[in-house]
Amino acid sequence: MDCGCYAIHSMRHILGEEPVECTSSEVTPSYRTCGVKNDEEKKQIDGTTIAEYSFPSGAVGKIECSLNGSLFKDSWLPYMEVQGTKGSLHWTNLVLPTAYHSITVKTDKGTRTEKNYGDGGATYLYQLRAFADAVFEHKPLLTPGEDGVKNMRVVDMTYRKAGLLPRGEIN
Repeated sequence: MDCGCYAIHSMRHILGEEPVECTSSEVTPSYRTCGVKNDEEKKQIDGTTIAEYSFPSGAVGKIECSLNGSLFKDSWLPYMEVQGTKGSLHWTNLVLPTAYHSITVKTDKGTRTEKNYGDGGATYLYQLRAFADAVFEHKPLLTPGEDGVKNMRVVDMTYRKAGLLPRGEIN
């Protein structure tokens, strides 16, 4: 779930609610096991995850993520798709927007694509600035610790649904 945590975080924030259940989770073990010798522990290292979630509003969310190889259908870059009742959104490269990204919104009124590279700074630079503002200027964190806990709750439910142990429960 290395890259899956980003997909889960984005899904939660775009929908504005927390999933109540992971309804399906299919995991392919990683072929990169970082020197793990025990075969049972190797099975716990996920390389590819495809999972679906149900939300209180009735919305359904799905993630597809992999470090085993590309799952990306139309691009070598990671992307997110959101399908709504009045249109859709396609967001290319949400995790490294300074390299290349775009957001395309389609509705019955037409299609609009946005590209904004800001001042060209890396994502890490913006995270560091926000952290410095919180420490030195007492500004609120953009992503408080509680958000990470909520994200890990979804990661854990995804692992459990796939028959894996949540991290921390592996010997």
